[in-house]
Amino acid sequence: MFDRRMFLKWLMQIPFLGPMLSGIVLPAPHQKPLMLNIFHVAGFQFYKGADLLHKMQPGQSLQLVREADNPHDTYAVKIIFENTHIGYVPRSDNRPISRMLNGNIPLSCRIKNVSADEEPWKALQVEIFLGLSV
Repeated sequence: MFDRRMFLKWLMQIPFLGPMLSGIVLPAPHQKPLMLNIFHVAGFQFYKGADLLHKMQPGQSLQLVREADNPHDTYAVKIIFENTHIGYVPRSDNRPISRMLNGNIPLSCRIKNVSADEEPWKALQVEIFLGLSV
């Protein structure tokens, strides 16, 4: 089955598509935003996320920041909450997202679910949308 993740990976691997994606048509403000992915924040237990979990609520915006100089993963994308690094986009999902950010394609990220009683690596679930605001 060809799901969204597979489609995005396939799409971003087309070499000549990068320049064409800069002219991508975003959803109009009155249209439903295009959801690209949902995942749990990778490394959440190793950063300041657990200290801020009590402040997090579904629907709050998060910032995505490319970290091209990451020594462990050249496609690393940090997730920021209130100017604090709380983790990463999982490696299994970060390649298309990092390429979109490199191509200045606007993406927005928000909290989908907060589960303080879950294991730390499942405490925060986020979703990514195509476009600047959701």
